[in-house]
Amino acid sequence: MAFLSWDDDYLLNHEVLDGHHKKLFEIFSTLNIKCIANDTAETYSEVIDELETYSRYHFSKEEQYMRELAYPGIDRHMILHKSYMARTLEIKLKMYNQEYKLCHELILFLGNWLKRHVLEEDRNISAACGKDVECPRCTVK
Repeated sequence: MAFLSWDDDYLLNHEVLDGHHKKLFEIFSTLNIKCIANDTAETYSEVIDELETYSRYHFSKEEQYMRELAYPGIDRHMILHKSYMARTLEIKLKMYNQEYKLCHELILFLGNWLKRHVLEEDRNISAACGKDVECPRCTVK
């Protein structure tokens, strides 16, 4: 997989969510660099923990925002978040059990998930915002 980095194609035009997504890409980039360098699970653990913690924070804020919008796809979206967290934890536990090659599996999973999720799923939330109400957090009306 090619190196995944932030690009304005990922913008949802929502200041808070865009900031969160940029941070997730930044953490992912750090993990990717460590993976390419073939660092050990010990050196991955701090970055993986940061990614896990920030993902939980971001998902909680995104889900709160969807509730405020009365977003009709919230249940499905929350299932995607839970699936992401479960798969990330599964790979993380395997890595901690000395299966270092799984860093590449984690990078592939996270990179593909993050790219698809922001471009498809989160863009749907952005599209719902502002249709019926003014949203003070949106950067484009």
